[in-house]
Amino acid sequence: MNATTWVSIGLVGLLLGCKGGKPVDLVSGGEPGLRAAIVREADDCWLRAVDGRAVPSRGMFESYRSYRIAGGQHTLTVEYEQTGTTGDWRSGPMQIPLALEPDHTYVMKSNRSGVFFSMAGGTSGAVKPTIIDEASKQVVGTVQDNR
Repeated sequence: MNATTWVSIGLVGLLLGCKGGKPVDLVSGGEPGLRAAIVREADDCWLRAVDGRAVPSRGMFESYRSYRIAGGQHTLTVEYEQTGTTGDWRSGPMQIPLALEPDHTYVMKSNRSGVFFSMAGGTSGAVKPTIIDEASKQVVGTVQDNR
């Protein structure tokens, strides 16, 4: 294969990874008939764990993902991560307790402060991630402690 072929393969992989694809199944045991909720990463918020269990690692070309999670009471561990030319900034892990309804779709929102920048190791601003029911637009979970 020549260099053009490898670049083409890489671009296709990048495009496929950015779409998110099929939700990652986190439904334990895969019980027949179990109805799950969908939680989508967005807004530079990333799901790191559900009820203390780490989510599977993301692929090299993957961007935001969706997750199938059993309905019910859960604690999601999320992290805000901004990567840019002026530097990288991570919030560190934050917990969001919430109740997920089966057959509902939820999306993460960072609630980043209006004045926010990260440069040369310094950061100004804050984030307080929330989980929003996509249909009702209601906040169903928010970080209890933002360090």
